[in-house]
Amino acid sequence: MIELYILLTAVVILAAMFSSYNRTGDPLTPLVIFSPMLMYVYVVHPYMIYESGGLLANPIIQDSLDFPLLVSLLSVLG
Repeated sequence: MIELYILLTAVVILAAMFSSYNRTGDPLTPLVIFSPMLMYVYVVHPYMIYESGGLLANPIIQDSLDFPLLVSLLSVLG
């Protein structure tokens, strides 16, 4: 489930970036500039932590990661 939330967050960020660029045609639109930063904070960094396995050695922590990732997905979607 963790991978799904991370993937959906990446899809939302990329869709917002491309729709903003298509709508304005301006490569300096703030959403185009901030999208790589959002990708790092909400996609790359959580995925690196997930793949390292450091936090997921404990199954209690693994179950509790679903809610924060869902919250971050919903906040990016908003």
